[in-house]
Amino acid sequence: MPSKIEACGVGLASNGTAILVIVTGAPCSGKTTLAARIAENVGLPPITKDTVKESVFDTMDWNDRERSRRVGYASLIALFDLIEVRLGAGRPVVAENACLSRYLPTQHVYLPASPARCQITLGGYLMAIPLNEIVTMPAYSPYYPMPPARYRDVRIQQVFFRADLSAIDRILPECFEPSEDGLCVAKGLSVGWCSSYGAFLESALSVSCTYQGQKGSFAPVAYLDSRSSIPAGREIYGTPKVFADMRVEMDERAMYTESRLAGTSALTIRSTMHREADLEEIPGEGPSWWLKVIPKASGDGVDVMQIIDGSNVVSDSKVHVCRAGDGVVEFNPVPTFDLSDFKPLEYYGAYYQELEFTEGYAEIVHDFLTD
Repeated sequence: MPSKIEACGVGLASNGTAILVIVTGAPCSGKTTLAARIAENVGLPPITKDTVKESVFDTMDWNDRERSRRVGYASLIALFDLIEVRLGAGRPVVAENACLSRYLPTQHVYLPASPARCQITLGGYLMAIPLNEIVTMPAYSPYYPMPPARYRDVRIQQVFFRADLSAIDRILPECFEPSEDGLCVAKGLSVGWCSSYGAFLESALSVSCTYQGQKGSFAPVAYLDSRSSIPAGREIYGTPKVFADMRVEMDERAMYTESRLAGTSALTIRSTMHREADLEEIPGEGPSWWLKVIPKASGDGVDVMQIIDGSNVVSDSKVHVCRAGDGVVEFNPVPTFDLSDFKPLEYYGAYYQELEFTEGYAEIVHDFLTD
C-alpha cells in the first residue's frame, strides 16, 4: 500500500448506513488505486475531482494554466456538492482527492450540513489489507521488496579448492551426500548497487554434494553486512545468511574478502586476476541447493522445510570482465558458524568477474511437509 495515504469514514448517526470515505494524500501516491479498491470491496461508488474536471475539459479546449486552476477549484466545489447530495439522501460514497486543503480556502473546507447529526469514525475495516496480498512483514509496509531485484556494479571473486570429506559431511543435512571430489568454492562479492537492498558486501561457501543421485552444490552459510538482504534471503530462498563485519578491497593486484565474527576473521578469501578468462573455464556447480526452514511459533517442529534450487535465479546477466588467477582461502575458529575444519587440501584456481544481473525467484525442489 503506498505511503502517506489517509482515509477516514464519516457515518450518519441517524441511520448508520450513509458513510463517506475520503482517500487523500500526495500526488502519485496511489489514491485512485486505493479508492477504487475500497469502492469495489464495499460496493460504494467512487467520486473524484479529476472525473469532474476532465468532464469539463472534454467540452472546452482550454490550455491556459490559470483557467485550469480555476476549473480545478470549481471541480472541487462540485465534488463537495455531489458528496453533500448523496449524504443528504442517506447514500454512501467514496471520495478521492489530493491534498484538499491546498486547493480550497479554509472557509470552504467541507463539513456535513449538520455536524450534530454526524460522527467521525476511523473506518479501519475499510482499510484492511487483503490476506492474499500479504507476503511478508510488516504487512502494511514490507521490510524488503519481493523479486525481481536488479544488481549492478557487482564484483565477484571465486576460489575453488578441495576439502576433507568429513568437514563437508558435518555441515550437510542428511538429505544430501558429500561428493567424492570434495570440491568447494569460497565466494566474495561487492554489490555496488541493488534495486532492493542497496549496496552490500558478502561472502559464502558452497560444497559439492548430491541429492537423490544428482550432483550439485549446497551452501551451508553466507556472511554479509546488509540489513534487508539477510531477512529476504532467509525468508524467500532459504539462504543461510548471517550478519558479519565485512571488507572487500584490492591490495595492489590481489582482491580480498574478509568476514569477521566476534572480532575474529572467520573467512578470508584472497585472489589475483592476472590473465583473461572465458566463462566456460569456470567449473560448473549444477543445481545450487538451499534448505529453507522456518520454525513453528509454538515450538513443536517447523512450519516450512523445503529444498530450494537457486541455479536459475539469475537472468539478464551481463559480464563486463572475466579474469582468472591464483587464490587462497583461510578459515579460523569462531564460536558461531565455525568452518575452521575446511582447511584447503588442494587449490583449483581462482576467477574474477564484474557484472550486472537480475535476481528472480527460485524453484522448490522438494517440500518435506507436503510431498
